[in-house]
Amino acid sequence: FPVTITVTNRPLRPLFTSHQNGDRINTRGFTLTGQTQPNAQVTVKVTANLSILGGFVNLANSTLIDQSITADNQGNFQIQVPPPSNLVSGTQYTIQAIARKGNDTSQSVQLGLVQE
Repeated sequence: FPVTITVTNRPLRPLFTSHQNGDRINTRGFTLTGQTQPNAQVTVKVTANLSILGGFVNLANSTLIDQSITADNQGNFQIQVPPPSNLVSGTQYTIQAIARKGNDTSQSVQLGLVQE
């Protein structure tokens, strides 16, 4: 007998499962994974920002990704984030995600990561 499990009570608001706020990245680029409702559209925007002199000078604020992906029928999604053109220790990544399904739009989720 095939068993079909339907998950309907999962919130639409995206939940990142690969990283937590404040995590350090020690690779060139990284993969974000997360969960939302099955087949929801997730818009992910990732920016890289490098501050020097105590944050008074922003050397670069570049958008690495700004795209929508569709979660699978279990609500899982994954997106590959490329490294910034000048990969420097201390680069701060800001990740924003919003999920949409039908007429519903989730609250925005934000995550901050730091390059080692």
